[in-house]
Amino acid sequence: MRDVDVLTIAIPTYNRANYLSRLLDSIVYDIDKAKLPIKIFISDNASTDNTAEVVRKYQERFAFIDATKNEVNLGPDKNIANCYIESKSKFVWIIGDDDYLVPGSLARISAILNSEQSIDLMYMRAQPHISDLNYTSVSKLSYQECDDRYIISELVGIQYTFISSIIVNKSKHNVPSTEVYKFLATNLVQLSWVLESVSKGSNFIYVATPVVITEVDNSGGYRFLDVFGRNFSSIVQSMVGTDKRLSKTLLLSGLMFILHYHYVRNAFDSEKEKLSDTLKAFSSLSIARTVFKPLLNTKAGSLAFKIELLFMRMKKMILRILLKMKLL
Repeated sequence: MRDVDVLTIAIPTYNRANYLSRLLDSIVYDIDKAKLPIKIFISDNASTDNTAEVVRKYQERFAFIDATKNEVNLGPDKNIANCYIESKSKFVWIIGDDDYLVPGSLARISAILNSEQSIDLMYMRAQPHISDLNYTSVSKLSYQECDDRYIISELVGIQYTFISSIIVNKSKHNVPSTEVYKFLATNLVQLSWVLESVSKGSNFIYVATPVVITEVDNSGGYRFLDVFGRNFSSIVQSMVGTDKRLSKTLLLSGLMFILHYHYVRNAFDSEKEKLSDTLKAFSSLSIARTVFKPLLNTKAGSLAFKIELLFMRMKKMILRILLKMKLL
């Protein structure tokens, strides 16, 4: 890949040829038309469908696409990790193969990156894919600059785990492969470079206009409670545990994410004992110890969740308004 490219969009993929085509269609024509300084890198994790054929078809038309195919399936974490490690551009954006971009958004993102070269991390909001809905092209992105890791983390929280919504400045925070590989088999290897950028950065962008369109509940293949309970908590403590304010913000967001699935989606009705055990991963939070764990399967627990969720949403809304008014 050419070092002159400002941004590499890296795509880890496995047996999702149709989804991959949709994603590439949402990217390549904008790059080609506007001659954007963007490289695409595809890492095929030994797919057995027609992914190789799809990749070859696009490479024949667009010179800015590089690709590799693993001889054996390395697992999702290592394939994602290698996408980061192999990307040589200043900025790196890893996009899941089943996600895609809102029409017109890529040129706007590229313009921000070109004008804000010192950005440590950019977060872009996502919206769910809706069948048969024609997404209109965006002519302008609403975004706010933020120089405070605590404020950006209040706004993003657990969504730091969603790879398709994060762009990092690898030229400022280049995490060695040895450090990245420490988090293999967690399903959250991306936090190795995301939290590095957050904890050491001071220049962040929050894009309020939805840019990424995501397939809901299409990941699968992992144990939800293990990943967003024990694994998430362990990585946060390992990487930013000494920063009590930052770790508390992230852990609370992770806890509320799990409780949302419990109280709103009734996702763990057959795993109530495991859910209760999972909350131990958040025992450093007083609200987890004194409220949610003892009241987990009660109406009082559900009410406490709703109150805390409302408070967090109001806080985010106020923070975004203050950022927009440049009062923070």
